[in-house]
Amino acid sequence: MKEKNIITLSGFGWEAEIVPYYGMNTIRLNYQGKPILRYPENMDFLFSITTAGYGNPLLMPPNRTEHATFTFDGQAYYLPLNEQRYQNNIHGQLRHAAFHVESQTPDSVVATYRNIGEIFPFPFLVTTEYYLEESGYHQSFTFENIGRTDMPLTFGLHTNFVMPERFQVPLGKKWVKNNCHIPTGEQVELSDEEKSFCVSGNPMGRSITGFFTSVGNTARLDNILYTVSDNFDQWHLWNSDGTKGFISIEPQCGAVNCLNSGAGLLRLKPGEKETFHVHFHVV
Repeated sequence: MKEKNIITLSGFGWEAEIVPYYGMNTIRLNYQGKPILRYPENMDFLFSITTAGYGNPLLMPPNRTEHATFTFDGQAYYLPLNEQRYQNNIHGQLRHAAFHVESQTPDSVVATYRNIGEIFPFPFLVTTEYYLEESGYHQSFTFENIGRTDMPLTFGLHTNFVMPERFQVPLGKKWVKNNCHIPTGEQVELSDEEKSFCVSGNPMGRSITGFFTSVGNTARLDNILYTVSDNFDQWHLWNSDGTKGFISIEPQCGAVNCLNSGAGLLRLKPGEKETFHVHFHVV
């Protein structure tokens, strides 16, 4: 392990630990000594092919791409088939990428990763900026198309929170999934239990999972607020079986499998940029 390359930001009651060589994952986030994100006791978990359940991994493309292939502007493209059970690509490869640190202070870091086709079949530059202020922990992610053709863009964060007593997320409608966890295209109204998640849900001891459209940009976990930019138009919830001590509240730009369905998929022309923001703060 390269523990010496873990960056620690500290200030204003916050402390964050970030791993540039492993996808700029914020593996630890504390406020006044209280853990906010689920931290891997064994760092080797981060190097699992499919595990994204620790810290705040960057996902591109997020969640699943059916059969690990998609067509864009009439041409077929292929991703690693890393979910053999369902024959999908899951979570993309950005979460494994080694970022280059451009600048660093005690309470901020800027890092970049330049893809020329090794993790996604379109060239792009992603610039990440993480910093602490009195208002909380801020993150921004800017994708720039550095290729000669248009590129599709879908992005998400697998944000893994320590299990709160109560939580709320502004969910819209739920996507119906097939047996391979791919949306069918149909949306349904929330169940009574899912409606409770929008107001004050209890995540303990129950399995929670689902893909949802967004009707707001701030989730709450006890006294922690998680605010994301408006270009995140989906939420994904997951907590395994509800007994593992965490819940993943995941903002996404574009629906699961949007590289195939087109639902919420962005298009960047050569030279265009798209920036996503997230903000952890307290009530």
